[in-house]
Amino acid sequence: MIEMKLEGATYAEIAKIAGISRQRIQQLISPPKAIREYVVNKCGGKCVACGILTGRSGHIHHEGGNGDGDYNDIDNLLLLCPSCHRMRHYGFKLEDIAKGHINRSDYGVKELRSQLGLTQKEFAGRLGLDATSISRWERGKQRPKAVHMRRMARLNKKGGK
Repeated sequence: MIEMKLEGATYAEIAKIAGISRQRIQQLISPPKAIREYVVNKCGGKCVACGILTGRSGHIHHEGGNGDGDYNDIDNLLLLCPSCHRMRHYGFKLEDIAKGHINRSDYGVKELRSQLGLTQKEFAGRLGLDATSISRWERGKQRPKAVHMRRMARLNKKGGK
């Protein structure tokens, strides 16, 4: 279930596949209230990437871990705003987001496309779209739908293939 969430699936989508309620999925995946409060306080209520004040509405992100079962170690939990969290799951480094190398107004579409070395037409083809949609996203005229953001995350993980 966690893998599905990391790939961008909604709680409702996961619940449908698992055959249980969305609320139960959220309870199973989300960190407990005490841990959430600890992370919010540890980060001063601000996104660790861009510094925007998120308070309790920020996203708890599981960063790193050495593969020895410490993925959920409290020291690996960070507070991110929704935009930075999305960018992190696209594969962008927190340092690049923090330095402003990633333009969150276009959801990092242009940066991702450039990083993969694809033209707008090639990138659109890999997402099952036309180049006009990519152009609109990159100019901030439209936002990608959740399904396209999930496809972009998968495409990034596969190195553009």
